[in-house]
Amino acid sequence: MSGVRSVRYGRALNQLFHSRKAQDYYFLPFFRISVAILFLVHWCATWADFHLLYGSSGILATDLAELFKESWIPSFSQVSQLLTRTLGTPEAANIFLFHACAVGGSLLLALGFLTRPSAILLLIMQLIMAKGAYLYAYGIDYFKTLALFYCCVFPVGAQWSVDSRRLRAYGRAVNPTPLRRFLQLHMCIAYFISGLDKTLGSNC
Repeated sequence: MSGVRSVRYGRALNQLFHSRKAQDYYFLPFFRISVAILFLVHWCATWADFHLLYGSSGILATDLAELFKESWIPSFSQVSQLLTRTLGTPEAANIFLFHACAVGGSLLLALGFLTRPSAILLLIMQLIMAKGAYLYAYGIDYFKTLALFYCCVFPVGAQWSVDSRRLRAYGRAVNPTPLRRFLQLHMCIAYFISGLDKTLGSNC
């Protein structure tokens, strides 16, 4: 009897995670475009004050703004100094370059052109902004990082994208259902841990 139940549970799990669902057909393009728009809108929200938040003469001193920063993740100030030393560009030009990369990468990701490289570019920029200046990071930054990571891993350019038209065979066999289930499971765990953390009082 227990063996029959195990088989039933196995079939149910397989049906849940691997059976292609009609409602998941647009999941990959929807996810890709939504993440691109979210990144662009959030970036534009800090556009006017970018130099005050991340620049060398900002509101906070560079050492203070980079407090608790992981040593392996560069800050914008460090990247800007590297560009200045190698290319001789002033900080204002480096800020403009960051804006151009953010806007260009978001548009490329939304269009699905060079999908994975553009997602990797945006993820690197997100890490520089969120982890390189830890004091300015908050909840949405963690979920943006997570979403961009999945844009790098998932075949989000398989449908409704320039890449899918350039590479005719690309994405034909992609089943989006297990990808959506995996993302749902990850989000459930993330929100559960976040709620538990707040319940314990360490992050109220």
